[in-house]
Amino acid sequence: MNCPDCGTALRRKRAARCCGCGRSISDYVAAGRRREKRLEQLAALFSTALVLAFFSWAGFFALFEALCVYVLAALAVWYWGRATFRS
Repeated sequence: MNCPDCGTALRRKRAARCCGCGRSISDYVAAGRRREKRLEQLAALFSTALVLAFFSWAGFFALFEALCVYVLAALAVWYWGRATFRS
């Protein structure tokens, strides 16, 4: 982060003042931290939504795959057993 007045790079100091111009920067740094926190929370929300969407999509295909296997198994049993039940 740079000082909003003089533009020098800010370093961590206990007095919360710019090394170049002496301006109090605690409010400026706090606002920057709040902005970064909001961006991190937004990124976490977006990535969680993507993961849930992927699991829903994968779950749908797992259900579809299971249904296809069940239908194929039923067709195989019917095909192999059709001669048994003919009279």
